[in-house]
Formats: sequence, structure tokens, C-alpha cells
Amino acid sequence: MKILFPSNVYERLRAYVLAVDTEISFLGKEERIGDTIIINDIALFKQESTYGSTILDRVALGKLYDNLMDKGENPSNWKTWIHSHAGMNAYFSGKDKETIESFDLEHPVDNWFLSVVVNHAGDLQARIDVFSPFRHTIDKLSWDIVFTNPLLSEQVKREIEEKVTTIEYRYNEYHDWRKELEALKRRGFRSQILLPNVVD
Repeated sequence: MKILFPSNVYERLRAYVLAVDTEISFLGKEERIGDTIIINDIALFKQESTYGSTILDRVALGKLYDNLMDKGENPSNWKTWIHSHAGMNAYFSGKDKETIESFDLEHPVDNWFLSVVVNHAGDLQARIDVFSPFRHTIDKLSWDIVFTNPLLSEQVKREIEEKVTTIEYRYNEYHDWRKELEALKRRGFRSQILLPNVVD
């Protein structure tokens, strides 16, 4: 299982996290594709935060879900809790685990929640808690940032087409590529291939 953040979402998250010295919480909108979960959006809601905790306002969470439904969104796609430990280590504390348990919908179908903890240093820990049909946790999930900038991608492709020429060498089983590589080196070409010493 892997967590992916589109670059624009991760940039927003980092801006929020670095803007305060206390803890801060968000809900995340996720999309699951196979074993990959993509965090496509984050939402800040009313809360009380200290240097060692963030207290979720259940009324504010309810209003957030109501607003999502008013916009035609499915609240079940917002099953990610993200919070910051500010200047402390990114880990799930005992209080965090209590908060995670509160996300149990006590429903037999699709009853799981993704939790992410970050800090100012850029560290991140993620876990999935499945509440039904049996309780278990998948922790230490890998994560990455996806850079999705269509304009930049097209610009890079055009520059590569203008400046990079791909040369394909096709060798058959009778071709002595070792001799050709040594000949290229004698002509001053650098290579990343290191030839071992062969004793005849």
C-alpha cells in the first residue's frame, strides 16, 4: 500500500503546517486505485489546537460533511485524517490512536480510515485502520509526491525532442560488445560500465 500526494495538494499541506507552531488537523479526500491511495484534496475545519494536541470539533466536522453533500460530493471519499506534530517527531501518540478509534463508523462495509501525521521537518507517517469485518492496522505505509503539471510536461517533452537524440545499438549473440566498449574508451568516451579483469 502506498500514499500519493499530488504536488499542489502537498504544497498546500506544507504551507498550513509551517504557518503555525501548534498542532493542526485536516480531513483529506482520497481516491483508491488498487494498492495506491491518492490524496486529492485537504480541508481545514474549526478546531482547538495546542503545542501537544489538536481537538476535533465534531459539530464543525458534521457541517463540513453537510457542505460536501450540498456540493454533490460523496462524504465517504473523505476518510483521511491528517495532522501535524509541529516541531516534534512524526509518530502516532496514544492520544492520536484514541482519535483514530473515534473514526470507527461501526458499519460492516468499507469501514476503514487513513491517518497521516507530519511535522515541520517534512517527516511523514501513515497508517490505515480497518474496523470491519475485523480490526487490524496497516502501518508504516510508503508515500511519495506526484508532480502533475501538464504545461511543464509538454515544455520538457518539446525541449527533449529538440536537444536529445536517442541512439539505439542492437547487438546479436555474435557481437563482441566488450571490444567495442574498450575501443570507445580509447577514443575518450566515458562510460558507467566497469569491465572486470578477465583472466584467460
